[in-house]
Amino acid sequence: MVAEAGDPAAVRLQAMLATAPMALAIATAPDWRIVQANPACRALAGAEPIGLPVAALIPGHGTAAGAAAVAEACRSGLALRGVPRRTGPDGAERFWDLDLQPLPQPEGAAPALLLTAREVTGHVLARRGAEAEAAALARHAEQMRLALGAARMFFWDWDLVTNTVTWSEGLEEACGLPPGGFGGTIAGFRALVHPEDAPRVEAELARAIAGEAAYDTEFRMHRADGGLRWVVARGTVLRDPAGRPVRMVGIDLDVTERKAREEALRASEERLRLAQEAAGCGLWEYHPASRAAVLSPAYCALYGLDEATAAGLDFEGWLALLHPEDRDRLRDATLAMAEAGMLDEEFRVLRADTGDVRWIHSRARRLQRTTGPVLIGINLDVTERRLAHEVLRESEAQLRLAEETAGFGIWDFDAATGAIRWSRQQYRLHGMDPARTPPPFPEWLEMVHEADRPALRQAARDGFRNGQGRYQLVFRIRRADDGAMRWFLSFGRVLEADAMGRPRRIMGVNLDVTAQREIRHDLQRTEALLRAIGECSADLIYAKDHEGRFLFANPPTLRVLGKPLDEVLGRSDAEWHHDPAQAEAVMANDRRILATGRAEVVEEVYDAAGLGTRVFRSAKAPLRDARGVVIGVVGVSSDITDLKHAETALRSALEDRELLVREADHRIKNSLQLVASLLRIQAGRMAEPAAAALHAAVARVLAISEAHRALYLGQDLRTVDLSRMLRDLVRLASGLAPSIALHCDLPDRLPLDAERAIPLGLLANELITNALRHAYPQGEPGTVRVVARPEAGTLVVVVTDDGVGLPGSGAPEGGLGTGLVQALSRQIGAAVETRSVPGAGTTVTLRVPLRPALDPARAPQGAA
Repeated sequence: MVAEAGDPAAVRLQAMLATAPMALAIATAPDWRIVQANPACRALAGAEPIGLPVAALIPGHGTAAGAAAVAEACRSGLALRGVPRRTGPDGAERFWDLDLQPLPQPEGAAPALLLTAREVTGHVLARRGAEAEAAALARHAEQMRLALGAARMFFWDWDLVTNTVTWSEGLEEACGLPPGGFGGTIAGFRALVHPEDAPRVEAELARAIAGEAAYDTEFRMHRADGGLRWVVARGTVLRDPAGRPVRMVGIDLDVTERKAREEALRASEERLRLAQEAAGCGLWEYHPASRAAVLSPAYCALYGLDEATAAGLDFEGWLALLHPEDRDRLRDATLAMAEAGMLDEEFRVLRADTGDVRWIHSRARRLQRTTGPVLIGINLDVTERRLAHEVLRESEAQLRLAEETAGFGIWDFDAATGAIRWSRQQYRLHGMDPARTPPPFPEWLEMVHEADRPALRQAARDGFRNGQGRYQLVFRIRRADDGAMRWFLSFGRVLEADAMGRPRRIMGVNLDVTAQREIRHDLQRTEALLRAIGECSADLIYAKDHEGRFLFANPPTLRVLGKPLDEVLGRSDAEWHHDPAQAEAVMANDRRILATGRAEVVEEVYDAAGLGTRVFRSAKAPLRDARGVVIGVVGVSSDITDLKHAETALRSALEDRELLVREADHRIKNSLQLVASLLRIQAGRMAEPAAAALHAAVARVLAISEAHRALYLGQDLRTVDLSRMLRDLVRLASGLAPSIALHCDLPDRLPLDAERAIPLGLLANELITNALRHAYPQGEPGTVRVVARPEAGTLVVVVTDDGVGLPGSGAPEGGLGTGLVQALSRQIGAAVETRSVPGAGTTVTLRVPLRPALDPARAPQGAA
């Protein structure tokens, strides 16, 4: 109830309100304004509360809805409780515990409400702090759980007393076990360790428990699904006050993915190593600041470096490995990387182990790292590519040379794009400018002779119907520049085809065969002419291959063989001849000509069909191909059987005649010897000068006798060996004057016809005897020399002495000897030259014009 003023109860109530630690206020109906309030209530209101609506003191209830809530509390008699928050005069938040309850009033009195408010700001703030700390702790715990889960890290706790093991959340799942699937025993853990790793894990656990080493190991564990997980386990042993191990706690770090990455990295590095070795590619890394280089094994293999040399290799050492012609260029290019940041060069190296030259393609980049710039690159051995490039370049040059030399042009047609490419020689063949584009096929076809176009179209259709086709055709084309008609031999082939077999790329060559066509036409005419000659000739004309098989035989040859042409061609003499000896003799001649490559004329005996045994003089020569290689034998054989018979008869008659002549000569010589003997006897009885004349006559008779003797000793009666005859005359003359030496300077053999040899021998004898008789009148010693030699179409005979010389003018005195010399000289047409110096001797030179003398070795038998 609300006390009125002056009422003792009211006084006591007022005193109680004033001393109460909590805020108290009374509000009355109908508008529920505060009628009484203590000082604490003023702190709650922040101002004088008397007269204020009670809802104004309750945050959130100052609205119409709030007033309705207050009214409902008064009506129902239920308390309205809450912890409203207000902002104090200092701007800080303050919290109050409010209690609004109806006050009992006497009958008829206005309803009243008691507002009780106790400040709980400290409690609210403390609770909030505790809640925030709890939330932060929960958040941190969740973050830890998520982090450990992401890192695949788990905790374990091993009670060494009970041998029980506790795992943290997620470890069972990591092992593929269902929740609760791990038994929680050390035996259960051991069962999961891979058998190959179990001994090592047990040993490391034992060392850790014994205090010998920390527990830090890596091993494999079996998963329930059959897989494996790699684990890094670290643990700490806890001990009781007595130092006994009682507990071991640690972590389980799942490194399966790291192991897989490491294995993948090793496999990748191995593949890279194999790729480097296969490709001849080496990696290098150079740090300019430290001058340190890192070289891969493949790099060392490229340069032929051993491990020790590679470890100490610096920039200058690397330059020393380069070819001298490339060093300066590579030095400049490498230093220029500081600006350009890139390197792309090809150069030569001299391998450190063998000295071989290899071509290297180097590509590198300059990278900036925290430690400074670094150069990273690869080296690729491109020796084979360079060699292939050189071979290709040489091949292209050879192809161009072959084009120009052989005169063929190349064309290339891309069926997919319609593009046509011609070589320069192809343009030349067509008389077109190489600067223009090759004409399309329809335009080119207009250049082909109209009579050859259908065959060309048909050959192209038939040849290129499938992707493996080809064609070959000869046609005429009119040149674009001069309109000349030329013959082309064309070859085409499909190089590429699509999946349906349709040509995609076609290439071919055109060869100008106009000259060959003309040559072939001329050759055909020549062959026809030779065939006609062979058919008209009476001689045997034939050709055989390297095995002796007939390639050609004219009709006379076929008549001798007695076989038709189809039975002769391709067969040798040994295949049909009935006499193996005759066939072998003929084929032996053929083989000799094939072996020596020289033509020969031989006589061959052959049993001709229906003609009996015939003798043939065969002129055979090697048959050569265009390169000059001997591929067979050609021959012309003449039947000389009748001639051989006539020669035999003639030779017999000549032999009889020669026998008679030699017999007559022998008798004449004997008679001359008899005359000479009689003259010597007569001279011995006569006084001078008659005796001297008789001795001269003896010498002349003996000279005639020696001439007949030389003629008798010759191979025939037409030729005399002048050297032999002069030697014999000198030998005879040496007996006339023993104190005078006679010398000869003569060829080994000097054949001369008898008509001139005998008079020339008499001339020489006269000159020799004159020198012996007159050059040394007192019988003093001396030398007479006889020389004979052919000289510029003449035969020169010189007789020289070193005696007293001729008197007067040097001309010989007239006499029988002088007259004889002049007569014999005129007979053989000889020129006589006499030179004499008184006291220094005399030289007489005879010059006889030569006419062809028959050498007995080359003269036919029995020739007259």
